[in-house]
Amino acid sequence: MRLKSGTRIQPLTGTADYTGRARPAGGGPLARVFPVFVWCLTAVALGLPGRAAALEIHQDDIAIVEPGEVVDDDLLIVGATIAMHGHVRGDVIAIGQSVQIAGRVDGDVIALGDSIQLSSAIAGNLRAVANRLVTVAPISQNALVAARDLTQISPGAIGGRLTARAASVTLGGRVERGATISAERIAIDGHVGGVTRLATESLTLGRAATIDRLELRSDAAAIRSPGARVVAEIVEPPRRFPTVERALMIWRNAWRLAIDGALVASLVAATVAGWAYPAAGANLLDCLSRRPFASVALGLAIIVVFTLATPLLTLSVVGTAAGVIGGAVAIVLLSAGWLVAALAIGRLADRIGRSATRLPAPLLGLGGASILWLIGQTPRVGWPVVFVITIASIGALWPRRRPVHYRP
Repeated sequence: MRLKSGTRIQPLTGTADYTGRARPAGGGPLARVFPVFVWCLTAVALGLPGRAAALEIHQDDIAIVEPGEVVDDDLLIVGATIAMHGHVRGDVIAIGQSVQIAGRVDGDVIALGDSIQLSSAIAGNLRAVANRLVTVAPISQNALVAARDLTQISPGAIGGRLTARAASVTLGGRVERGATISAERIAIDGHVGGVTRLATESLTLGRAATIDRLELRSDAAAIRSPGARVVAEIVEPPRRFPTVERALMIWRNAWRLAIDGALVASLVAATVAGWAYPAAGANLLDCLSRRPFASVALGLAIIVVFTLATPLLTLSVVGTAAGVIGGAVAIVLLSAGWLVAALAIGRLADRIGRSATRLPAPLLGLGGASILWLIGQTPRVGWPVVFVITIASIGALWPRRRPVHYRP
């Protein structure tokens, strides 16, 4: 069969991304690998690599586990208001604005919310991030808490060690194996065994306070009520604990190095890509200009997923290499966004200046990255604008499908 010149044939199968290159109907390597990647990330974040299929999920605006209800698996419960009154024979992960755990938990509890209340036995560890946390629950193992206000009310108890960072901490129950607390105000009116390390501006010991060994770093001496008992005490000028200081220093240096490294990597990669793939900038810019809202929405969705997954990942596997991996993935995403944005901006500058003089291809990426950096230096509005451009660019990386047309 002979066709007239210029006739286009649309195949029954086959797709292409926004670069126009044909890809298999399955969506390409990225589309096939992405679901597997999401599953692996979820499994690691939940700390259930071998039991992901045994996870029960409750999700509603008001999520309730009724009294007498028994959950034989791990439980993920999400909602604005969460009330767990049943019995969970595994771990509990609760994410909501108001979280109440009033039922027995045989495993760990991981909770993120504005207000968290714990009033029933927890057989494992507690990891929580909240604005206000109140507990009267017996916690068999350790507790890791970051909150504005942390309150333990008798007969609440922690069988292991308490590690907390808060503005205000009140301990009225028992902590069996010591505590490490950094807070502006600390009040203790219960028993703390082991070594208790406190960094605070104000420490108040109530009548029922008993501390086996106290290491206090504060400007002011503790306010002691009659009956308070401290077996051994060391008072030093206020400073961060050496381990915390080192950790903070390492974190600051690592973050600065990661940001600088991502920027430098984007500059280099954009320069090389602009030289090796001169059409890439035009294709990416075309994608951003044709579908700006879709690119922003998709990029924002990816960022939100990682933003939500990172606290779970950190709380679930704190102290392991998985947290480092999660941070590295986030940096890679930002680097990719900066790279795409740099290429697109460089191509836009080239398009604008084409009537006068054409920019050399190797300078497209470098020029775009420099423009992006200069935008970021604008006071107050610079980096938010760069963030929007970045998430739009991350969205532009996702393959777009459209029919492929061939010319004979």
